Amino acid sequence: MAKIDTSLLEINKIVIHDVPKHKMGDTSILPIFSERESEISDVLRILFKEKINSALQKHTAFRISYDTQSNSPVPLFISKIMQNEDDFISLSKQITQHLYDIQKGNNSAGIVMIIMGIIKQHPICVILKLERDKGAQLKLDTVTKTFNATEIEDLMLTEKSRMYKVALLVNQSDFDVQFDGMIFDFQNNINNKKDLNTFFMGDFLGCKPFQDPRTTTKKFYELTYAFIDTIEDPIIKTKYFTDLNSYLQKNQSTICPEEFVQDYFQETQHKNDYKIFLTQKEFLFESFVKDTDLINAKIKKLSIDFVNGISIVGTNGVLDDRVKLTTLDDGEHKAEIKSKIKKVK
Repeated sequence: MAKIDTSLLEINKIVIHDVPKHKMGDTSILPIFSERESEISDVLRILFKEKINSALQKHTAFRISYDTQSNSPVPLFISKIMQNEDDFISLSKQITQHLYDIQKGNNSAGIVMIIMGIIKQHPICVILKLERDKGAQLKLDTVTKTFNATEIEDLMLTEKSRMYKVALLVNQSDFDVQFDGMIFDFQNNINNKKDLNTFFMGDFLGCKPFQDPRTTTKKFYELTYAFIDTIEDPIIKTKYFTDLNSYLQKNQSTICPEEFVQDYFQETQHKNDYKIFLTQKEFLFESFVKDTDLINAKIKKLSIDFVNGISIVGTNGVLDDRVKLTTLDDGEHKAEIKSKIKKVK
């Protein structure tokens, strides 16, 4: 599947708007809009490009598609921006206004930076939302009616604020892809969440994860299982099968092949071979949303069958540290189980 090389991003225009913290329906505090593009130096262009590329190249970034069931107007605004840059400022205001309109009292104040750029001569749109402390206020230039982009640089390089959400949107046909963009959350590691926070991705951007999480999770499980099954050492193989089941049952909302291989595979050769294996099977080495619905029965069962007819069955698809497997000098294997006997039947 084709990819979008974000390292080739060229930034052409930037506009910055300020969204205050407020309760839904409370219009006593309104967003502050820039009336013009922000002036940016070449150094600043490089900084923003590096920040965006670094975020979207991380293994926890994932692909998104526009959700046809969403009521968000943002996909339409983005499409118009990429078709006609003359409407950039007015459309960026409408995007920011939508964010303001849907925010609730628990949403923090934020700075919205909307970027027009190109990758390989094709138009792209980047939306960044930065959270800021109460004391970190932007100052609107009363002459130009714009926020100064250098203030954003200062915020990014200090603890006052941090870029915590970034989305890059494209035209599918320009890049020969089947998805509409990529997203990364700086503030919260989505891998550590049981449920994906869809406010920015869903309510605001009108997007959803690319591809059906159930089938992608199933394919990941089947390919990883097939690779582990090629490992000759039965003890290492058993460990990896246990790890696979354990990883898929973790209380998190995404699956990341990079995380799995780094956390669980013991040998460098196994790590390298696994990456090659997934690449050959055309399974991308990047994060995706987890849904184990199609494989729940498989990941909750693990058994070791010995040639003497004895079997060990692990509950919840894993063998805990009370089962110790060792290889004997004669090539046979010994299993030691430390536990109280529950029942004999």
